[in-house]
Amino acid sequence: MSKKQNKQTEQATTNTPTTTEAEPMTTEIVSPATDALDVPVSALTKKYSEALPEWQQYLEQVAPPSAGEVDRAISGLAEPKRKAFLSALARMNPVKLGQHTSRREFSLPDIRIYHGTGNDEMRPADCPTGGIYGTDGRLLAAPKAALANLKHNPKHAGLGTAISGFVIGMHEAGTFWPPRTGTLPAGVEVRTNVPICRTLDRKRGDYFGSCEACVYRPFKDGKSNKDACRNEDHAYFVLADFSGVYRIVFSGTSIKPGSAAIKKKSRPWEAYFSHAFDLDARERTENSNRWFELTADVSTDAPEPSEAELVLLNALTRQIDYEIFFPRVYSIYTAPPKATVSQGSVSDMDSLLSAVGGADVKKDVSNKNL
Repeated sequence: MSKKQNKQTEQATTNTPTTTEAEPMTTEIVSPATDALDVPVSALTKKYSEALPEWQQYLEQVAPPSAGEVDRAISGLAEPKRKAFLSALARMNPVKLGQHTSRREFSLPDIRIYHGTGNDEMRPADCPTGGIYGTDGRLLAAPKAALANLKHNPKHAGLGTAISGFVIGMHEAGTFWPPRTGTLPAGVEVRTNVPICRTLDRKRGDYFGSCEACVYRPFKDGKSNKDACRNEDHAYFVLADFSGVYRIVFSGTSIKPGSAAIKKKSRPWEAYFSHAFDLDARERTENSNRWFELTADVSTDAPEPSEAELVLLNALTRQIDYEIFFPRVYSIYTAPPKATVSQGSVSDMDSLLSAVGGADVKKDVSNKNL
């Protein structure tokens, strides 16, 4: 496999039995669109409701945070967690000397697993194989065998084998990278570290349009195809000590023990963040391949969130909705796709969508791997 192909297979957690890291998603998905920062709150809700009727009921019940709401919620945290969260915000939005043209935005680092190979520049130098790290440069957890050596470093004194925290958002997604062995679709221009097509709901992609009509959809012929679009679940995660807010991309063999387990175990709860989850990287092998799966369990050690913490978690959930998720979904549904590929013919789905701003989307029944 070439260096370029190897980079395209990196993933935040793990994918299929392989020893390669997967390519990180670009910051486009985890950085807010400008309109989320500039449009009045009432206008945002109306704008997204009209263009995204499938989410209208949710949007009418869930408003974006009001001015100062997140800041007030942060001030209500206990002092150690308040300081930790403010430090996390500073890492996510650093102020650089002499940089006067960039606006400060709510953007999230990723949580990833080191599978033993790859050249992720964001991985801490002391991250061991099987370690969990953030793309903000933090080592978050490590295998038990590696802890003894790491704990000699004072900055890793509290390091454990798992991370604990609260899920504040989850949605299905998909990414289509340039094929490893097959030919590129006609007219596709490949850019370094950028996927060809992305979807945030497995129903409509930004390049090919309708997922149901796309010939590159996962399991199109009832079997796995490494050159097809890859199913993912994206989760947003606040560490239990409030020292970081991250995005996690679950894919491949990590979906069942990771994101699917979170959905199942939290089903009776009022919100994902009603209780904490523990996430750990569990080693798997198949023939000569070794990889790690990010596995989720309801935490037995992390305390339940306090009332003040619930207020902040609620506000952060809505902030992610209105500054990350809905702006990106809106742009996918209202902008014409660069190409629409179907089973031998051009899909007419996009002409319907362009007429109604994203309405009348058919349910995607092609992805049944969760």
